[in-house]
Amino acid sequence: MVRCREMTVFLFMLIVIAYIFSSILFAEKISSNQEELSPNQIVSKSDGVMFANTAELVVEMKVIRPNQQETEKRLKVYIKGNNKAFVRYLFPPREEGTGYLLLDKDVWMYIPGIERSVRVNSKERMRGTDFSNTDILRVRLSEDYEATLIGKEKIDEDMVYILHLKAKDTTVAYDKVKYWVRVRDFMPIREEFLAISGKLLKALTFREIKEIGGRIRPTELVMEDMIQNGYKTILNLLEAKFDIEILEKVFTKLYLEKNL
Repeated sequence: MVRCREMTVFLFMLIVIAYIFSSILFAEKISSNQEELSPNQIVSKSDGVMFANTAELVVEMKVIRPNQQETEKRLKVYIKGNNKAFVRYLFPPREEGTGYLLLDKDVWMYIPGIERSVRVNSKERMRGTDFSNTDILRVRLSEDYEATLIGKEKIDEDMVYILHLKAKDTTVAYDKVKYWVRVRDFMPIREEFLAISGKLLKALTFREIKEIGGRIRPTELVMEDMIQNGYKTILNLLEAKFDIEILEKVFTKLYLEKNL
């Protein structure tokens, strides 16, 4: 009887040891698979965390300026892939109806009271905020930049990739981007935007990571102007629907000029 009990204990210990050993091997395999990813694949996976194939969003922007009252804006945003996007201002009243349309690499702007929409520079700031037009309208870094892995570092108990991104062409707002991505889930942590000279222009911090629209992602983005001290814009994601059908008519100049 005693011998049988000892054998049972021995077998149980073998099972526990085997489980621990297999768990270690599995973790090492995941780590190894992540190590095999190319820099461009890391950026692509991070893009996947942020956006789906289509998105319908409601965002709030708080624009902060030294010695000025904070201003708020609310926008409705539709996104399809990386070459179609539509923005309509909902608030404040003086900007209600203003819209932006991205078609491929062209950006069009419509202001109520003006008969037709006009083409604008994609690198311009979006109506008094610290976000450029392409910061809002073109969202997939993997399609606009070539990535190089600089290394890794630890931030708040998490290992993060540090990547250098170089623009594929001159249509994007920034020539170079320094990008921090969390290793365990490819969550974006921070972006720093640089000029051709290497001068730091702006910095974007991703905060408030939580579930929205069925996806876990940052819901607060803080864009800081690194040249003008105290200038920053806080973007909060209020509502989100992902992978939904969006009618093609939304991404037309006719729809932009309807002033709905």
